[in-house]
Amino acid sequence: MSSPCIGICRIDDFSGMCEGCGRTMEEISGWPSASEAEQQQTLATVAERMAENNFKPVSSNTDTDNK
Repeated sequence: MSSPCIGICRIDDFSGMCEGCGRTMEEISGWPSASEAEQQQTLATVAERMAENNFKPVSSNTDTDNK
């Protein structure tokens, strides 16, 4: 499974989540060695966390954000 990284790798000091993909440092560093099932669980956990915190990742395409 490919990484959910969108190339905006900044960890928010308050939430501990990446502003690009919503993962924590632990989830990011563990991704390459995780099984596909573990990666799917991480994505589900991230989606739940993002919904609970009303977290919206920073867009990798700022041109469309301004239109």
